[in-house]
Amino acid sequence: MIYLLIMNKQLFLLLFLLFTCFIKGMGQTLDYKYQVVFVYNIAKYTQWEPEYSTGDFIIGVVGNKAISGTFEQNLNNKKIATQNIKVVNYPTTSDIKYCNILFVPASAKIDLDNLLATWGNKNILICTERDGWGKKGSMVNLITVDGKIKFELNNDSLKKSGLKLSNSITSLAIVL
Repeated sequence: MIYLLIMNKQLFLLLFLLFTCFIKGMGQTLDYKYQVVFVYNIAKYTQWEPEYSTGDFIIGVVGNKAISGTFEQNLNNKKIATQNIKVVNYPTTSDIKYCNILFVPASAKIDLDNLLATWGNKNILICTERDGWGKKGSMVNLITVDGKIKFELNNDSLKKSGLKLSNSITSLAIVL
């Protein structure tokens, strides 16, 4: 009888932990509306080379269709200057073709060094959200500080890409 009671407590604890992880995973996708707002506002104050300022404004999201859906839903009918925003999901970094912004969520399993070697010197704003990736070369890295989303700017990486951000955005950033 005691054995069954111990097993039931262990089973309950295991199910509780799994449920908690599941809810946290769902919450991560739901919370991406804040990342969308940051990316959108940073995009409005970024200057691309003229050839990147025609046609659709492409925001690529690596590796997560649910997050791409959140971007699509929240940016529906929005524009960057005169360009319509189009969100594209890239299952892997080798699927990337063209975009103005490449958003790499923390859940994406990628090699940042390889990504930066391939795309870092193009006129593409690479935006990540993993601790340490701003210093490692991501142009914009969304981080949580005291429970609030903030962003780091890597000026060296921005210069390599040829992108220019307005002073109103850089004044709000943690500049690396």
